[in-house]
Order: sequence, then structure tokens, then C-alpha cells
Amino acid sequence: SEYAEDFMNTNNYGLSRMLRRFMPIMKDNGHFLCVASSFGSLTKLDPKLHGLFDVSKMSVDDVDASTAKYLASLLAGTAAEEGWPSWVNTPSKIAQVASIKITARDPQWQARGIRVNAVCPGLVKTDAS
Repeated sequence: SEYAEDFMNTNNYGLSRMLRRFMPIMKDNGHFLCVASSFGSLTKLDPKLHGLFDVSKMSVDDVDASTAKYLASLLAGTAAEEGWPSWVNTPSKIAQVASIKITARDPQWQARGIRVNAVCPGLVKTDAS
């Protein structure tokens, strides 16, 4: 569980902190790129959990709350029975992609012409793969 907390703190809370802090200092018409994964697709998540990542009506803060809910379930030992995947990378990447989708449609970013995208480079050998 400590590994999961570190993982989510880096991949998810780190991303949301960057989005909040970079927006004011980015140049107009700039680009914000997040390296994500095909594991960030909701098809990798139990349908009963999809509402936790419904980007049509969420903020990045809401994604952080969903991430916290996942971590709480993991720490309580109830994640599997709640339908969460066993591999921490999957919910992490789903949350990353959700945050990027929300930010890409944010009127503040759009008004300044800042493009926000996620790329999925394919399998990359890391400690998490």
C-alpha cells in the first residue's frame, strides 16, 4: 500500500499540482503534454466505477477525490470487492487521462490557446511494468 501511495502521489497528485501551477506561467499557444498509457481507458475499469471518472461533469479536484477513494479502498483492503483492478497502474492511468481530458476542455486553457494532450507511447520498461 505504501508503494501505491507513492505511485498515485507521483502520477496523479503530481499531475494535478503541475496543471494548477503551470497554467498561470505557460505561454499562450503553448503545449502541455502528459505521457499516459492505453491503460487509461475506462474499458480497463469495472463499469460500476466509471462514474468516478465521468469527465463530462468533473474537475481535476474531483479526479483527485476519486484517486483518494481508490487509495482508501486499497488501504482498507476492500479495493477488489469494490471492483478496482489489482494493478495500481490502471486506476492511476485512468485518473491521469481523466485529468488531461478535463483540462483540455477548460475554458481558461482554451482561451489562451494552450493545447493539453496525453500520449500513449506503448509499453515502456519501468519498475511499474
